[in-house]
Amino acid sequence: GDYLLMPETSIPQLVGESVHIIQGDSYYGEFTVAADGTLALPTVTVGDYQAGFNYVPECVNFTPRNSQFASGRKRRLAKMWVHVSNSGSYAVDGQRVPSYLIGEDTSAPPPRRTEGRMFKFLGRSQEQEHTISSPTPTPLTVLGWSGEVTI
Repeated sequence: GDYLLMPETSIPQLVGESVHIIQGDSYYGEFTVAADGTLALPTVTVGDYQAGFNYVPECVNFTPRNSQFASGRKRRLAKMWVHVSNSGSYAVDGQRVPSYLIGEDTSAPPPRRTEGRMFKFLGRSQEQEHTISSPTPTPLTVLGWSGEVTI
């Protein structure tokens, strides 16, 4: 679960654990809780923080099959378009969309993305699957995906 962290409190129940720190829309990274239950946070704005364990939500798609024409043949998902809404950083099979794009203000919290983005893949397989995930504790709303399958 998440713990509310304020300047005068500590989290002794998590001593030695690695926790993720967020404040509002800002993600500060992963930190280890010291022996006295405190965290050595970088210089950040005053306010309440959340410290907790991160779980990585994953959405796994499978390449379409059951075509008589393609029965038993290896398929390749050459391209996949992923559509997200109001989401933070996300990744598709390790191809990460960064929190900040070139030219964005890095002193402000990372902007949320509502977009469609194309990802390309190599290789063929009978049962090809690709994973959409959020490697940081930020929102991820996948509206849908579409792909180009080659046989």
